[in-house]
Amino acid sequence: MQTTTESQSISIDPNWKVAVVRSCFNEEMTQGLLDVCLNEMKQLGFHNDQVDVVEVPGAFEIPLICKKVAMSDRYDAIITLGVVIKGATNHFDMIMNEVSRQIMDIMVDHQIPIIYEVIGCYTQEDAVARTSADKFNKGKEAAHTVVKMLEVCES
Repeated sequence: MQTTTESQSISIDPNWKVAVVRSCFNEEMTQGLLDVCLNEMKQLGFHNDQVDVVEVPGAFEIPLICKKVAMSDRYDAIITLGVVIKGATNHFDMIMNEVSRQIMDIMVDHQIPIIYEVIGCYTQEDAVARTSADKFNKGKEAAHTVVKMLEVCES
């Protein structure tokens, strides 16, 4: 299926399979990321049977599921969605550092594109700005990035 966007023509391979791993912590915001991501993927030409969503309790659990998805050999790419907001402790730094490091390791070790949209924000307002249903929603960006990465990996 070929779809034309504002700046380019995008061809979605009907055999592509994408897993979306979503953290449920900060649920309203991560649901916003997921809704926009799935809607944009549909607009780009993905069909429902090409995308599976796996929900995990928090951002810290995302790498384990990404590894299981990568090892299954059923998916061509993974999108990660999460929101971590800094509080009064160093928990934020530990979570963001470990999750990003583990995701990078999985991506390189298993040679599968992982689109990293686990958003680290210093304030609730910053998080809302990146997860609301508008052009700044990072879920939309994730949908476009997964297509680009799938194209690059196939060439």
